[in-house]
Amino acid sequence: MNKKSGLSKVVALTTLLCSSAYATPNTIDIDGLKVAIIKDAVGTNEVLTGNYPLAERKLTTSSKLTTSQFDQSMGLCVTYLKMTKLNKANNACSKALSSILGKSGRAKYLASMAYSNRAVVKYLAKDHYGALDDMSSAILTSRNKVVKDNLLILKQNISELLNTSNTEPAFVETE
Repeated sequence: MNKKSGLSKVVALTTLLCSSAYATPNTIDIDGLKVAIIKDAVGTNEVLTGNYPLAERKLTTSSKLTTSQFDQSMGLCVTYLKMTKLNKANNACSKALSSILGKSGRAKYLASMAYSNRAVVKYLAKDHYGALDDMSSAILTSRNKVVKDNLLILKQNISELLNTSNTEPAFVETE
């Protein structure tokens, strides 16, 4: 590949996060939060075009020879998230994490994306403390722009939810 074609690919991929020996994530916006999906992996095109049943079918029937455990699990995480199958999405995100935790280098960045995705799943499932816990793990693993932005949005959204749902003060002063 020549330098010019490589550069044009980089310019054309505006949502590209980084290159990796394992995978290259793209992001998808869900309620202002970003979730990562692996570029050019099995099922990714179907997720990006909204054909979630086909993405699920491809991802659940793909062999280990055609896709890595991490790529498959991240794809299923986002597929199930978009299908609002939040328990399955949470399990898939957890599987992605377990397949990559403990590895070094760029794997830490990918682990932070998996933590971030799982935080979004937990937020949508109204597990706000779990979402903040996972997002904290994401930021401790890799302080990248997607994770930083998601953390700020989660904190703001959860703070607003807590303020609107609590009409009475948590503590009342007595004399």
